[in-house]
Order: sequence, then structure tokens, then C-alpha cells
Amino acid sequence: MGREEEETPLATYKAINKEAAKRQDKLERQMEQMGKMLSKLLENGQLPLVKRDNNMKD
Repeated sequence: MGREEEETPLATYKAINKEAAKRQDKLERQMEQMGKMLSKLLENGQLPLVKRDNNMKD
């Protein structure tokens, strides 16, 4: 049984990694924006905090 798989060139891995890093950066920016929006809503009283009852069942 010989190896039939071709070796993937390093450049391909680097390109995939670069694309993944871009997506990660985009997601981090979006999460930061959502955090800011939530903070603003909390400050304005538009998003009331609900205290979790420890006796609640999930």
C-alpha cells in the first residue's frame, strides 16, 4: 500500500492560516462592538440585569 496522497505545499498552509487569522480578527472586532453596545444598553437602563437564582434548574 503506497502513499497516494500528495503533500500539501507549505504555501497552501500559510494561505489558509492567513485567512483564518483575518477571520479571527474580524470576529474579535465584532465581539468588542457587541460588548460596547451591551454596555451602553446597560448604562441607559434599556437592558435590565437579571440576577440568576442559584436554585434554578438548567
